[in-house]
Formats: sequence, C-alpha cells, structure tokens
Amino acid sequence: MHTLTLNIKESAYGSILYFLKNLQNDVEIVSDKVTKNNTHNPDSIKNLRGVFHSYADPSKIDLEMTISEQYIVKKYRKENL
Repeated sequence: MHTLTLNIKESAYGSILYFLKNLQNDVEIVSDKVTKNNTHNPDSIKNLRGVFHSYADPSKIDLEMTISEQYIVKKYRKENL
C-alpha cells in the first residue's frame, strides 16, 4: 500500500476527485480535506487601491454612472419586451 499527499488547485480538484472515485477497486479515499487559502487578504487588497491612479482619466468618472444606467435599461427592455 502507498500513501500519496497532494496539494490540488481549486480548478482541478473536482476532476481529480471524480477520477479517483472511479477507481474504487484500486483506490481508497481515506480523507478529503479542503484547506482555506489565505492569499486573498483584505488588508493586501486595500493596499492596491490607487495603483492605476496615474493612468486614470478623471474626465471619464462622471460617465461611469450613466453607462451603468444605460446598460440596466437596455437589459430590462430586452427581458420585458
């Protein structure tokens, strides 16, 4: 008998688990442990604010709300006509 420990990325986890479950006669899944990934620290995200400030065009800020409103109105019309 062999023991294998793997660190699997979230995107591949489902596929690998499905594959192993289909090998039921040869593989026994003893434990299935998911650990929380702490790479998305809210404090580090706050530190990124303003990174692209030098590239921003301040004249476009006022247009953001009108573009959002136009998108919602168009979507509503499509769904309700």
